[in-house]
Amino acid sequence: MISNHESNSQLFNEPNKQQLNSNNVISSSINNTSHELSDDQLTLTSLTNPNISLNGSNSDLFRFVDQLNTKEMKSETLLLSEKTIIDKIVDLIFEERCKDIEPKVINQQINNYINIQSITLQNIVNWLLNNQNDSNSIFLLGYFYLTGIGIRVDYEKAFKLFINASKQDHILALFYLGECCENGYGIIKDTKLALDYYKKAANKNYIAGQIKTAYYYYFGYGTKKDFKKTVDWFEMAENNGSFVAMCQLGYCYKDGIGVDVDYNKAFELFKKSAKEGHPEGVLMVGYCYEYGIGTNNDNKKAIEFYKKAANLGNRIAQYNLGNIYENGYDTDKDIDKAIDWYKKSAEQGFQNAQLKLDLLNEN
Repeated sequence: MISNHESNSQLFNEPNKQQLNSNNVISSSINNTSHELSDDQLTLTSLTNPNISLNGSNSDLFRFVDQLNTKEMKSETLLLSEKTIIDKIVDLIFEERCKDIEPKVINQQINNYINIQSITLQNIVNWLLNNQNDSNSIFLLGYFYLTGIGIRVDYEKAFKLFINASKQDHILALFYLGECCENGYGIIKDTKLALDYYKKAANKNYIAGQIKTAYYYYFGYGTKKDFKKTVDWFEMAENNGSFVAMCQLGYCYKDGIGVDVDYNKAFELFKKSAKEGHPEGVLMVGYCYEYGIGTNNDNKKAIEFYKKAANLGNRIAQYNLGNIYENGYDTDKDIDKAIDWYKKSAEQGFQNAQLKLDLLNEN
């Protein structure tokens, strides 16, 4: 072995980043909203411009239309453009919530997308306020109220809008109603009701809802603990191509959570997740090589995968690299590199890395 390294199999990252004292725990890759929860609550972590320009400069027909119908025609064109942008933003949220993407990053992606359009965020907000005729528009206004994008945060309005959109079977609205019930946004915290909404989204084949439901059965939030159901829901998400679920199933098979221990199956699932570029999956492939889980021990490959995961931003891998360079495990000892990796890990809130930095600074 290289050393006694960290692995995400040792902690389940709920949104408050608390570690659990258990040998059989799953590591959560899906964060909730960008808001932190209290310790006793579940806190499970260039597109082409669609604007249609009717400038009337390319043909006699356009010049004729401009002369006959100016403001009304341009208003209708702008409406279509903003509706297209709104649909794309909803699609972005839908897809990114299924990945290991933090909500604050998703919100930045939304702002970046709007910034490359020829209209402003305020134009979008104003249009939403005046056009609540379809489920995407209703949902997105609720999302803006929830996150404060372009408008003051108002959880009660967000919750009501999600309710309205859910009546039209809007999948994201159902999912975010779960988030609201989980965190107490616009409603009293209610994990049982949160699970009901997550399951409704999950039953519509939404990956993020399936993963949330799996976590709820694992922790026993809003229901009794049921590891078999945890595995069932992760398998549904994995069958839908979720690299997050692939990694979580790997933990299940490694630690015997809801299934018999199967190190070979665990290693294969971690590799599948890593192949899709999931940082946690990459980390766990390195961990398997280090400890010979489902494969032969290979320290060089372990370090290779730790480096890949660290460069993808995984804080555990960054800590492990710091440990490797600090002690010279299968590489030259380099305190400066060790400090650099410990800092990157500590900046992401990993306390063990900060403790290492404190010790090195004392010396």
